[in-house]
Amino acid sequence: MNLPADVPPGATVDISIDLTAPTLPGLYRGYWQLWNPSGGYFGIGATATNAIWVSVEVAGRSYVVYDFAANACSANWRSEWGGSLSCAGVIPDARGVVMQLPQPILENGAPATAPGILMIPPFEYNESIFGIYPEMEIKFGDRFQSVIGCEYGAVGCNVQYVIKYKLEGEPAFSRTYWNAWEKHDGKFRNINLSLNGLAGKKVSFLLRPLGETAKDRALWVNPVIVRPGAPVTPGPTSIPLPSTPVPVPTTGTGLPAHNATAQHLSPM
Repeated sequence: MNLPADVPPGATVDISIDLTAPTLPGLYRGYWQLWNPSGGYFGIGATATNAIWVSVEVAGRSYVVYDFAANACSANWRSEWGGSLSCAGVIPDARGVVMQLPQPILENGAPATAPGILMIPPFEYNESIFGIYPEMEIKFGDRFQSVIGCEYGAVGCNVQYVIKYKLEGEPAFSRTYWNAWEKHDGKFRNINLSLNGLAGKKVSFLLRPLGETAKDRALWVNPVIVRPGAPVTPGPTSIPLPSTPVPVPTTGTGLPAHNATAQHLSPM
């Protein structure tokens, strides 16, 4: 592909190239180089010999195996102030608030396209609120996905989002799987975390925002675990035939009543 114009040293130019992604899931990288009118190849870096590369991740088809927002009331919600919290909290509550929202409003004012969970830590500096979810088995290829950010209008919000976990039989959540800070700046973050390190294990997850001010209103939008492939749907249920013949009523002539014929049940 030719450059659209001469590009002097230090200048930039935008180039658009159509690429076709591979059909099988995986991580792919393609390498590209430039060449001058004399046919000499060159690239980038200190010696102008390195290739430009493009990385493509083909995720493949996936489906939701666990929805944290839909199952918010299955979690044990607590705060550092102690005591259990309802999954249908009411604002204000100095202990902290948890609410399921059918359509949260993101920081940029746009309504989310999926439900979420609003978490408001206790009204003190450096306090947290958290939900402990029931144990689930993780399989290879599972990923945790969510959109995180402060609720629209929560100016001054500055929250650390944390995902902790414990394995089957462990007494406490001593392991942190992921964490990141988000503040109210009109933006939000998409997270897409591989859970392959937990594959084959039974895991309980803890979702927690750690707040710094009374203005902290943390959103987890569409927090889910997805699995590659397609969900297994149960096949048709067959009705077994009787183990002994079903007697057919007869008349005095020995023929079936009303000339009916015996039938058996076919699989549905």
